[in-house]
Amino acid sequence: MQQFLYCYIKLYLLLFIYNKSEETNNANNKGNFDIERNIEVYQNRRQKYIDEGYCEYSCVRKGLVHDLLSAAAGLPAFAAIPVYIYFTGEIPAFETKYFLLCLFLLFITTPIHELLHAVGWTVSSKTDRKNIFIYIPSGLSDAYCHCGSPLRFFEYTIGSLLPLIIMSVVPAVISVLIHSTLLLYLSVFNAFGCGSDIINSVIAFIHRDEIILDYPTDCGFTSYKKV
Repeated sequence: MQQFLYCYIKLYLLLFIYNKSEETNNANNKGNFDIERNIEVYQNRRQKYIDEGYCEYSCVRKGLVHDLLSAAAGLPAFAAIPVYIYFTGEIPAFETKYFLLCLFLLFITTPIHELLHAVGWTVSSKTDRKNIFIYIPSGLSDAYCHCGSPLRFFEYTIGSLLPLIIMSVVPAVISVLIHSTLLLYLSVFNAFGCGSDIINSVIAFIHRDEIILDYPTDCGFTSYKKV
């Protein structure tokens, strides 16, 4: 367990450093993602709610605070390990090859993660697919999905947590059924990557009676309540 915790922390640091290096490279490389249009649409919707007398609440996070909160939100993923031990009676061995393979799989499945966000928001809110935008740079680490339509709590949460459900919860259950250590650790590592999605959903619950606008450039959203 101590070895796995060490690798977990190491994984976070690697992804954090890599992400920061990619930010500079990708800052001027967003041609396939019409960010200016998304900002304009967001600002127009935001101003409309303000003009109609809605009170605005900002739930946008960025920088070191966001990174630390995301890492902390991923810690409950460790609970999958004792659950696995309880149901299988086996202590899952953790080897370097598992760490490297999980790191590689997390990297290449990033587009799937973002696609699941898009599917969740499209299905739950029945929004036009033209209002869903997926940005996947060459480095993948800075990828994200944005919904340009107003959302309610349930709709926003479905889209936010669908990658966690499909790529962590389901594999964790299957790992117990087939006694797969690799699948167990893959589900745990993926849950680590869903930390920001978990935080967004928790904050959205606090604002569950309000209209939610996904923020187009940073993690989080703004919400609007009629005063």
